[in-house]
Amino acid sequence: MKWLLLLFTLLPSVLLAQEYEVEHRCQGNNTHAMVVEYNDMYYIVVTPQYFQHDWTIRHLNGISLGGHGTLQYSTNATNSNEMHVNIISRSKWKYSGLTGAINVCREVAKGNY
Repeated sequence: MKWLLLLFTLLPSVLLAQEYEVEHRCQGNNTHAMVVEYNDMYYIVVTPQYFQHDWTIRHLNGISLGGHGTLQYSTNATNSNEMHVNIISRSKWKYSGLTGAINVCREVAKGNY
């Protein structure tokens, strides 16, 4: 019975974390960006610090709209943090697929946005 309670406690966070997938990270001179896959689309997210490989995105407000948003993430199973980010507008940068998103991510990391 205890394992069932544990399963229902951990299941929502596991399912939520699967919505956002960090596909690539880019960094330049004081600029950090990443390619995030969400609902089979790729988005460029500029962050104030490098998003570590072992961190998990829990929620990203405004990802579909672009502009400023709040990224909620966890660094382990119990620790939750947030940071203010800039989501690059898909209408400004025209790209298709992961390869195009990575190229834009690299340009953004160079400061070209």
